Amino acid sequence: MPMPMPMPMPMPRFRPACRYGRGAAVALARALRAAGLLIVSALAPAVVAAGPIDLQDGAAFKTRDGTTVRATVFRFQASAVRMQVLPTLGLLPQGTYQRAGLSIEDAVKVKALARLSDGDMLIANGGFSGAKVDRPIGLVMSGGNAISLPDCSVQRGDPASACPALRVDRPRRSGVLCVDPQGQILVQHLDTVEFESCVDAVQAGPLLVEAPGRNGICEQQTGDRAFLRTALCTRKTGAAAVVVTLDPVSLFDLAQWLAAPAAQGGLACDAALNLSGHTSSGALLRKGDAKAPWRKFGDGSFPLPNLIVITERAARTGVRPAAPARVLVPQQTRRLAP
Repeated sequence: MPMPMPMPMPMPRFRPACRYGRGAAVALARALRAAGLLIVSALAPAVVAAGPIDLQDGAAFKTRDGTTVRATVFRFQASAVRMQVLPTLGLLPQGTYQRAGLSIEDAVKVKALARLSDGDMLIANGGFSGAKVDRPIGLVMSGGNAISLPDCSVQRGDPASACPALRVDRPRRSGVLCVDPQGQILVQHLDTVEFESCVDAVQAGPLLVEAPGRNGICEQQTGDRAFLRTALCTRKTGAAAVVVTLDPVSLFDLAQWLAAPAAQGGLACDAALNLSGHTSSGALLRKGDAKAPWRKFGDGSFPLPNLIVITERAARTGVRPAAPARVLVPQQTRRLAP
């Protein structure tokens, strides 16, 4: 039986654990537990949300070598929707998909998801997983509960790199999607995010577009291979978009398109975050009422530890699924170079 939701408590202030090494991450975990915020198995009513999710099917852009990349873009206003990060373990009955996560293509079968809203609903892949696909890598928060702690592992800098950003140590997963209590959708750097300001959050990366609208990927970056990708784009106006590419693309070329002005065919993102990709990349869209059919975009065959779910604020809504009642192993928290 699910435990009852604890009484609301003031959120303690946390500084990003990555700045201070492993000791800070341990202190963060203890503080979260003391405040009743860490891994609480509970059912909390989901807030209703308003405004349609606009589908732009058939978008396309050119890469540096002239290759055409097709993409699907889902646009919405943050003020018109509710965005949630849902651990897949909390969506599945006990004994189902044990330690196997949940893929986008299988999410259509989960009744707990379908009941979240009777209006428009978009389900997209979330962050990355480790050796076990139900275990997230990096920070995950759902409904104010910390499901896993930040991943502060470092990519070592190369002093000889032609790109200044690659000459210094940097986090492997540099970005965090944060949804605050007012429903604002924020894409922030790992070193600046305030955990207490997030109701739902997922760490991923790298940051494709860094505020204010700058390509965050070096053209000279080695190992930037082409994969199917999912990205979340935000603008200062409160507009946001989920992008699913239907053809493989490098991080740099995707970031170029996301950052480009609308007059040049881009999405004019002020900030954008790379989510998990390859065969995990995908989205489900249901337009209209709860009886409308689901449409799948992208591959979405590989299982995931968490999903990003977007529903209309004005639609009648159901009950938020419970968070998994277990503590995940804290991630590596090596100190970053100043």
